[in-house]
Amino acid sequence: MTLFGILIIIHLMYNLLNKFIFFVSVAGLLSITFTADIPVLMYHHIRTPSPTDNALLRDLSFSPANFSKHLDYLAESGYTPITLKDLPHTIPGNNIKSKTVILTFDDGYADNWQAFLELRKRKLKGVFFIITSQINKPGHLNASQIREMSQSGMEIGSHTVHHYNLSTLKVSLLESEVVQSKVVLENITSKSVISLCYPSGKYSPAVMAALKTSGYRYGRTTLPGVNLAISANYEIKVIRIHNYSLKLPL
Repeated sequence: MTLFGILIIIHLMYNLLNKFIFFVSVAGLLSITFTADIPVLMYHHIRTPSPTDNALLRDLSFSPANFSKHLDYLAESGYTPITLKDLPHTIPGNNIKSKTVILTFDDGYADNWQAFLELRKRKLKGVFFIITSQINKPGHLNASQIREMSQSGMEIGSHTVHHYNLSTLKVSLLESEVVQSKVVLENITSKSVISLCYPSGKYSPAVMAALKTSGYRYGRTTLPGVNLAISANYEIKVIRIHNYSLKLPL
């Protein structure tokens, strides 16, 4: 074969290689992008409100019966509950279908166990944000329950150690709240903790930066709205569930 012929072959192979690299790059991008909107529901207590409850507790309480109706509605409407760990940025290539929803539960109250049992019975998932200083204390989940929830497919996320307003903390205390809660939960579940719910929805650029450097992929706010598929990972919006939220706005 002549030198000219060899050069032609090299040129053709070079072009084919470039096209292959381009195809792989595009495929990689497609594998982590999707177009569906993702509603994130925010529950607190799963309990029947009492006439003696103060206004805040009454507002944060959603009865087990109504919670079951929510799950029935999601199933009948074709929604699939997932966790934040199921999102494509966490599992490349795991494309999200339309009518996907994420159920989240704040504070780690003992009555969240009822929500877990209902989810497990239906083979569904949820994300439970735990205040680690309250683990094993009256009115809150214990370590054994949290471990079982994790083993059953629930995602366990951080709600910090003490539920402080993170946006007002000095750097050292901010890092302690973010990191130590992660360590505690990972020791209980033997799984990585990638999400944190901002206490009272308070956060700042410094707080988001602390989450990122500490190994969190997601930060959930209390801002109202539905999340676009590609959005700020550390500013996830929610649909707040009140005690009167009998019909889901989906």
